[in-house]
Amino acid sequence: MHDLVEATDSKDKKDQKEQHSSRLKTGLLVVGSALLGGIAVALWNRRSLAEIRNQSPEEDSDPPSGGDDAIY
Repeated sequence: MHDLVEATDSKDKKDQKEQHSSRLKTGLLVVGSALLGGIAVALWNRRSLAEIRNQSPEEDSDPPSGGDDAIY
């Protein structure tokens, strides 16, 4: 009877270790994916912003004046 209890306890400990290991691997996968996704978005937006800056500026880039009706 004593051997049966020890076998059950050691099996439970193995299951818990495997469960913790599985959770750790999953957590690392999620963190790594989020980091790589963030870097990809930053690089994509960097290119897009550079393309927008390199486009020819509009002729009338001054903001329209409000005249006498402006409330400032």
